[in-house]
Amino acid sequence: MGWVLNASPEVEAESQWRLILAVVLVVTLVSIITVCSRLWIRKEARGLAADDWMAAIAMAFAIIYSIICVVRKCLQSHDWTIPLWTAHTNFESLTETRYGLGLPIKLRPKENLIPYTRWNFAGRPFYQLGISFFKVALLISYLRLFQGTSQRIYRRVVWITIGFIFLAHLGCTFALVFACKPVDKSWNPLKTGTCLPPGPSFTLYAAVTIASDLVVAILPIPLLVKLNISRNKKIGLIGVFLLGLFTTLCSIFRYLQINRIQFGDGNTTMLVLWGVIEFNVGVCL
Repeated sequence: MGWVLNASPEVEAESQWRLILAVVLVVTLVSIITVCSRLWIRKEARGLAADDWMAAIAMAFAIIYSIICVVRKCLQSHDWTIPLWTAHTNFESLTETRYGLGLPIKLRPKENLIPYTRWNFAGRPFYQLGISFFKVALLISYLRLFQGTSQRIYRRVVWITIGFIFLAHLGCTFALVFACKPVDKSWNPLKTGTCLPPGPSFTLYAAVTIASDLVVAILPIPLLVKLNISRNKKIGLIGVFLLGLFTTLCSIFRYLQINRIQFGDGNTTMLVLWGVIEFNVGVCL
């Protein structure tokens, strides 16, 4: 039995499931090791603070998103009319790649359409809301770094930024969940109904993600420049904070896949991979 369900050997040979599996497992493992090490060190040194808890929550969401992207559980009966949260105890381990992730649309087995779109829908809110948590964790660390200083205006700006980023990502999450009317048309494209246009919608989601990444990366730089330390240390500190811009690049690369999905072969492999990389690297940073 091949890896891709209901696919011929020729179609399976075209699938990028090995690449997806390798990338997801590696970046997820790195983020787990990084965050768990951070939590252990912080707990031993001074106890866990709010930014540590937010990092832990972000890691949990990243793990869930990675699982949804790769490791799936589906009903052994294959009755896809049953909601995800009412699954029976009789399960069979499957992966989204087995439903066609890694293949162009024209090569995906038609029998896998509803299972594939259902799990794709399930991952969206975990990604969209989850990426806000590592940004909030970093912003809280800014507050902690400048705690007890005279930078009251800066701290107020950081609090406003925290609220804006969380609410913006929460709004995008609701927009993703309720993008179609009726809602289940999102995971059942054959059903009659209407949906928000994907191009403008995903452009808006990408704009929110990229803008928030830039704000979080740039926000501490004006204060770091004023620190009374050597130039080399100052440059090093600024460079560390600017590492957060890597997630911005991931967001941009992810967004560039939209045209391929809409007007090309519909292969969502790199869209998913850039999302997984962005999420887990953001958690590590």
